Amino acid sequence: MSGFISFQNSFVANDVTVPLTIPKVRVGNLLDLNVVSDRVEYAANTTAHISTTLRNSNLEAVEGELNVQVFDSKNALVSSVTQQRISLAGNEGLPVMAALEIGSIIPAQYTHV
Repeated sequence: MSGFISFQNSFVANDVTVPLTIPKVRVGNLLDLNVVSDRVEYAANTTAHISTTLRNSNLEAVEGELNVQVFDSKNALVSSVTQQRISLAGNEGLPVMAALEIGSIIPAQYTHV
C-alpha cells in the first residue's frame, strides 16, 4: 500500500508531491465481550446473575484477566462481580456465570463493564 501528499509551496511554481508510506496495522488480542444480567431491576437483598461471554476472534491463543465490575451512574465502583485469569485458544469462547448479592445498594441505574 502506498500514497502521497501533494501541496503547494510558495517557493516553487508547481505542486510538491512527497511519497507517503502507509503502515500495515494489525489488531492484536481482538476479543468479543458480552455481559448481560438476568433482570433489568432488582429488589433489595436479592441476587443478580451476571452472564459474561468472552470470545477470542484471533487465530492465536490469548491470555489475560477478565474483570467484570458494576459502576453507578457517576462511574463510581459499586462492586466487583468476577475477576479471574483466562486463557483462550484461537476462535474459542468462554462463558462465565457470576452472582452479585444486591444487599442494600441504593436504588439507581448501574452498569456492568
